[in-house]
Amino acid sequence: VLRAFVPARLAMHGTEINMVDLQITPYEGGSLVHAFLGAFLMRLFGERYEVFSMLSLCYSIGFGVLLYYFMKIFFDKKAAVLSLILLALPPTFFTMCTLMVAGNITESCLLTLLIMFLLFKIIHSDRHGIFFYFIFGFVCGFSVWFHYVNLIVVVLSWAFLIRYKRKATF
Repeated sequence: VLRAFVPARLAMHGTEINMVDLQITPYEGGSLVHAFLGAFLMRLFGERYEVFSMLSLCYSIGFGVLLYYFMKIFFDKKAAVLSLILLALPPTFFTMCTLMVAGNITESCLLTLLIMFLLFKIIHSDRHGIFFYFIFGFVCGFSVWFHYVNLIVVVLSWAFLIRYKRKATF
């Protein structure tokens, strides 16, 4: 999150530098998303790094809410509550590893869950409107632009969708 703190301050105060040039890598737009969302939080609560650190908390809360909603719709309420309990009380080793590893862990999990939610919505809906496909494609494209590692999830979800819709084997 620290790597997007400077672009967030530049986004707040205005700059003559092109914001695309402030990406960490030219093919990864996640740092720009962090910068703009962090600038929004810093406008609300003041220009401190602690406020900018709340961004990870917002991603985690969004993941928890989306996980509960996903499990409640496609499974049942017991599964939703159990999944939130398992999310809140993770094993110690996993928690230590995610705190030591630098990267877009919570954001990638949130985008992956959003892709899975839309995939299930398309598969289980009676009407197959173009709206869900458009949103699904937009979220997949945003996910790959956010962090290139999400390409694995996007390719597998599209392959599953095509196979499910055609009822054919590869």
